[in-house]
Amino acid sequence: MQLSPQHLLGEAAAAGVVLGLDTGGPIGSFGVVVDGRFAAVTTRSPVSHGFELPSAIEEVLDAAGVSLRDLTAVAVAIGPGSFTGLRVGLSYAKGIAAAGEIAIVGVSSLDALALCAGAQLANRATIYPVIDARKGEVYTALYRFVEGALQKESGDLVIPLADLVATLTDEAAFVGYSVAQELCSLAQANGCRARLIENAELHLRGSFVAAMGAAKVVGKDVDVIATLEPLYLRPPASAVRVRGLKPGEEVHGTPRGRTHPATPRSR
Repeated sequence: MQLSPQHLLGEAAAAGVVLGLDTGGPIGSFGVVVDGRFAAVTTRSPVSHGFELPSAIEEVLDAAGVSLRDLTAVAVAIGPGSFTGLRVGLSYAKGIAAAGEIAIVGVSSLDALALCAGAQLANRATIYPVIDARKGEVYTALYRFVEGALQKESGDLVIPLADLVATLTDEAAFVGYSVAQELCSLAQANGCRARLIENAELHLRGSFVAAMGAAKVVGKDVDVIATLEPLYLRPPASAVRVRGLKPGEEVHGTPRGRTHPATPRSR
């Protein structure tokens, strides 16, 4: 999938009305895509995702001029991210899909965050979307901006901030919330050419989740309600020291912590 808003919306034009939820970050984001256009977006505080979800969904659907009955699919960010936030969002999305007998699609939280970087980037720019994983670690992946679109050049992984900084060889741009600023400052203090994308439209994560989900619906790449699960990345102690982000390398995990580079992701 080519990660650019224009390409995604072009692919999503035949998908109808798709709702997107992203509750795995510090701020919940919810968006609606209608016939290949961004129709509405809203955000909510993470104080209680479960409490805020019904009103947030109602608000974004009202703003888009649609209702739950109009949905053809629901897309949900499945991680990596907050354990509780991801669980709550996925459970709510599954409820919507089951009640409306519509498709459900899980999408990468890091893909949605990377898209928030915008299009004003130099060609071949290196981008790291980062999500706080706590314990001094971040969830991230390596993306490169090529001819107006993002190319994902690594799998998702969890890595200590200092270890990620040690792998940086080119100029790097970070996108995310407070942990992105912390990481950028650490990289600069260590002599790296790093910058924070300060004008990132982070509130649009839910809309990008909806757009990616809509594109998958058109491509008939949908998930099964009963088997769709969050993606958690927490490697065992022996795998904490990561060599770095290399093109094609992936680190996948489960809640039990099983992980191995380049292991195919189970669906």
